Amino acid sequence: MVQTPGADPSYHRALFAITEKLNRAHLNPESLTAAEFRDLLKELCMALGKSIDAGIDEIFRAAAGLTNRPDFKSEAAGIVADARKFTTFIAFEEETLRACGISEGVAYAIGANAAGLRNQLSDPVLDPDRTIATLRRLKDDVCAAARHAKDDLTFRERRHKLKVGAVATAGYSLSVANAVAIAKSAGAFVWFGTLSIVAGGAIATNAGRFKSPADRNPG
Repeated sequence: MVQTPGADPSYHRALFAITEKLNRAHLNPESLTAAEFRDLLKELCMALGKSIDAGIDEIFRAAAGLTNRPDFKSEAAGIVADARKFTTFIAFEEETLRACGISEGVAYAIGANAAGLRNQLSDPVLDPDRTIATLRRLKDDVCAAARHAKDDLTFRERRHKLKVGAVATAGYSLSVANAVAIAKSAGAFVWFGTLSIVAGGAIATNAGRFKSPADRNPG
């Protein structure tokens, strides 16, 4: 895990930058013009492509290998069961995000999202194939939308894409930031970091379950 090439933060600067922009845009979608919305999609398309090319899949595969270890499962259960340890864990997540250039407010929001997964993290499971497939589907969808988005795209459709993009990129950024923290610490933060990578993967895959306006209003 420590030597995973995909954990080099310089490879994922675009991902961290678009995570910041999308989270801010998601909170105030009505402020965006159609042209600004398309530009965000184009930037997200490029950022996801760069992280995929940089080997983000290696981060999830390496972390998945660690999650099967009994010592990790015991450590994770202890972190989640103890309120003080879990609070420290969430603070650690936020710190790793800030270290990669994410603002304090956005880092706090991502940490709060991760905190909502507390029960799920008591028995952490990471399916790297599913997580990576979700990432590739998101990239394909975003890139297609960036090419074909029209000025008459409804506000609800735009808001939905911003929500999915903001939440998913937050999850992927959380995972990458913690892989970076593990690498820089020479493995000292391996259990906190690995649990955070699991949380990031869960946040990202959960984003794909948000129903689009068309799904909610068929016909």
